[in-house]
Amino acid sequence: MAFLIVDADEGDLLLCDDDFPENFIHMVHPDDGKITREPIQREFIRHQRFGHHRLIFRTSIKLGEREFMSFSFVLDTGAPASIYFSPGASLNSLKGNRVVEEEDVVYMEIGGKKAAVKETPHTHRPANIIGLPLLERFGLTLHPDKSFTFSNDFAFL
Repeated sequence: MAFLIVDADEGDLLLCDDDFPENFIHMVHPDDGKITREPIQREFIRHQRFGHHRLIFRTSIKLGEREFMSFSFVLDTGAPASIYFSPGASLNSLKGNRVVEEEDVVYMEIGGKKAAVKETPHTHRPANIIGLPLLERFGLTLHPDKSFTFSNDFAFL
């Protein structure tokens, strides 16, 4: 039996450990946040467990010359901003480097264009999320064999 977990105050679906593969610890891949000299191999994960279905994308974000940090993102077509980061050390390392704050606007440049950055809502923490605007820009494609890809090819963000 599967249970739908909803935040009573906001009517928002909550993410939980069942939304993620078993090797994720409290909704985070063990290698997320690690700094490497090369980008990780991108992963397109279609996860299903106990009635929970999620598309998860693992990639690297370039911090500097030969410096990359790995991240996992839930792909969420209901999320109105481009990209969401859970507060903490990984987000802090992006601020002032890749994440730019100008007055009340926070963004990062992805593929030569600005993408709105927000903190992950508390109902989805500690997950990171890619929302609909960036999924459209990446060209999210779902395939009949239950896999997914992006038509826009890139090695890292």
